[in-house]
Amino acid sequence: MHLQLIILESKISSEGARGVWQDVCQTRGLDLEVIDASGDEGRKLTESLTLSTFPALILDGKIKAIGIPDKQIAGKVLDDILSNPDKDQVAEEK
Repeated sequence: MHLQLIILESKISSEGARGVWQDVCQTRGLDLEVIDASGDEGRKLTESLTLSTFPALILDGKIKAIGIPDKQIAGKVLDDILSNPDKDQVAEEK
């Protein structure tokens, strides 16, 4: 399982999203790779996923969540992903 969080470092909201997702992943023993969408790797990934909204949580190359959740919502999203990683539904939080 490869979890990635794509953020825009230039946005203040990205720090909050990074903190939430990192905390929630850490409590579940999951590694989270954080990628800046404005960097080379981030641009390639956002183009391949046709992604234009950030932050976005990616699991094994598939968008699983978009937006800035609180810890409770992020935990529920991760629990749903872990129980059914092949599910194609995307969680959106504003």
